[in-house]
Amino acid sequence: MGMVSYPLRIPEDILPLVELRTGEMYVDKSTTMRQLFYMGAAEYVMDLYARGRISLSSV
Repeated sequence: MGMVSYPLRIPEDILPLVELRTGEMYVDKSTTMRQLFYMGAAEYVMDLYARGRISLSSV
C-alpha cells in the first residue's frame, strides 16, 4: 500500500484524544492520527456494507 502526503486541518478538541492515545500506545502523534483515521474508515466501510451500499468484491 502506497502513502501520500495530504495537508489536513483537524479540530483542536481532537488533540487531547491524540495525546491520550499517543501515551497509551507509545507511538508518535502522526502514527496515532493515522490509526484513528483508519479506525474511522473501517467503521464507515462496515456501515456501508451493512446497508448494502457495497459488497465484499468492491472493498
